[in-house]
This record gives sequence, structure tokens and C-alpha cells, in this order.
Amino acid sequence: MRELMAAKAAEQPVIELKAVWAGYDRDSVLEDVNFVMYPRD
Repeated sequence: MRELMAAKAAEQPVIELKAVWAGYDRDSVLEDVNFVMYPRD
């Protein structure tokens, strides 16, 4: 398990979102979302 975590830490993310907010009109749908996706996830 530790080896998998170390290998994943060495990879660059394919997609990374930090502090994303989204909504429509005056309604918030997502607030302060963080997301990271690595290759093979």
C-alpha cells in the first residue's frame, strides 16, 4: 500500500481542480470543491 501511494505521489495529475465554485442564477451548486485525477484512476 505504501508503495502505491509513493508511486502515485510521483505522477502528475491528469486533472486537478482547486477551490471550484459553480452554480446557476443565485443558487450555489458546488462550493469549494477540490478534485485530483491521476493516470489509471
